[in-house]
Amino acid sequence: MQSVLESQPKSVLFLCQGNACRSPFAAAVFDAELAKRGIDGIRVESAGLVAPGRPSPPQAIHEAQRRGVDLSAHRSRIVTTRLIRSVELAIVMSPEQARTVLRVTGTKPARVILLGDLDPESTHGRTIVDPMGGPDTLFVESFDRVERCVRELAAVIVA
Repeated sequence: MQSVLESQPKSVLFLCQGNACRSPFAAAVFDAELAKRGIDGIRVESAGLVAPGRPSPPQAIHEAQRRGVDLSAHRSRIVTTRLIRSVELAIVMSPEQARTVLRVTGTKPARVILLGDLDPESTHGRTIVDPMGGPDTLFVESFDRVERCVRELAAVIVA
């Protein structure tokens, strides 16, 4: 990871399927982690591959709020090739999303990172499971993992 990040990125995009749960939560947690570490000047965004304009589901809002993150005003937005190319680092939730981003945008592989690869507990595979439509426990598990991985990402960027 440190070889991928030769310098601190000026822009980071968190990307998931619908931009309703994982990516907006990850972006908010990452912003908070950077602030805690005294890092500013990094543009942090989130987007999804499908369905723009949707709010986060109630379970995501509740679980995020329990962790100090407000997703109540969030509305999903769809990723564009232009957006991907405008950021220095794209963080995705699954290998399939990474392949899609690389194939569609022509982005260099070094600029796309799987968030799950940063999990210090790395016993869960590479994909951070999409909790959309699942039980509340799936939101807890998914958001736990996002938090762990985002903390690792922030630590690497600060180092």
